Amino acid sequence: MFEGQRTSSWRESLHGLATGATSCMFPRQVKHSWPEIEYKPIDRSEASCLRITDVRGKGKGCVAASAVPRGELVARERALLMMPRTFVIPKHAASTVATAMTPKQRAAFSALYNCKSADPGDALGIIRTNSFLVPGMPGHNVLYSAVFETFSRINHSCCPNAMFRWDKETFSGEIRAMRPISEGEEVTISYFQEILEPAAVTHERQKFLLEGYNFKCTCSICARSSKARARSDEDRPIITMSVTDIGAYHREMVYDWITRGGNDHARLLNYLHTIEAALDREMIFYPTHWIYLARAVVMVRCALREAKAVRKWAQRAAQHSRALTGSDGGWDAIAREPEKCGWWGTWNKPRLRGIWV
Repeated sequence: MFEGQRTSSWRESLHGLATGATSCMFPRQVKHSWPEIEYKPIDRSEASCLRITDVRGKGKGCVAASAVPRGELVARERALLMMPRTFVIPKHAASTVATAMTPKQRAAFSALYNCKSADPGDALGIIRTNSFLVPGMPGHNVLYSAVFETFSRINHSCCPNAMFRWDKETFSGEIRAMRPISEGEEVTISYFQEILEPAAVTHERQKFLLEGYNFKCTCSICARSSKARARSDEDRPIITMSVTDIGAYHREMVYDWITRGGNDHARLLNYLHTIEAALDREMIFYPTHWIYLARAVVMVRCALREAKAVRKWAQRAAQHSRALTGSDGGWDAIAREPEKCGWWGTWNKPRLRGIWV
């Protein structure tokens, strides 16, 4: 897996077989802790679903080469460069790892936009402008920065239609659709990487982007009228808090509704679908929010023995789970056989101890 001479305790070159190499800086303990596996080549069909093009008002960007359903893979790509985010002398480290790239990779790396300086040799500026967060490597549990030839061209949106995830199994990055994406539609991600979004208000988002990336966002949320933005700024924190509460207390909410709901079987459903409408209105597509919501809706619909609705929401949860983790999270099984769910038919049954979803 590791090839070439080691020139320092931090420098290695990790090759992805037929798909090129990723220039990496790893501490010694990573090499000793790395599992003995070979990474398969990335299939051409997985690597060619994004097309780099000029986007009006944004410079370069990426569009979908074909339609992508919610939760599915838009593209997979190995990084040009990876390094830990914390160094005593980060500029020297960035220059060192950039030097380890092949001439072709170095040309692709140097062609990326640098919002930090006009110096074409400023590797650290390119990394800070274009990197994605990657979780720790074996034996070294810190955040890494990864820069990609194609993914790093993807533009920001405060209501993105896609998200980045790191796949340890293939040592590659993935872009997955958070909602259905049409052929030719621009693919966007959030540069906040869940630091601020989705609760952040407009001025917080704009300040972060101006200071960090030197541009003013004009996405569908930020381009709204001042009155609509003001309403959005009030609504987003409330929506986020409501969804978080649903995620934390879904069992208690459904249990209380079943045991104390009387004849009002629609009470909890009405609340859940109000949250659904709010998420749609604010164009908040983050998978975690929708999984929380779907889980509660599935439990309620199961309690009411509404199999068709259970299948719909379980399938929806599976799509969001695939966007977040790459797998269906067990939701496909519930969609196939909702009657086997522990909450099935429990409406107005007071003894529910031990029932979990």
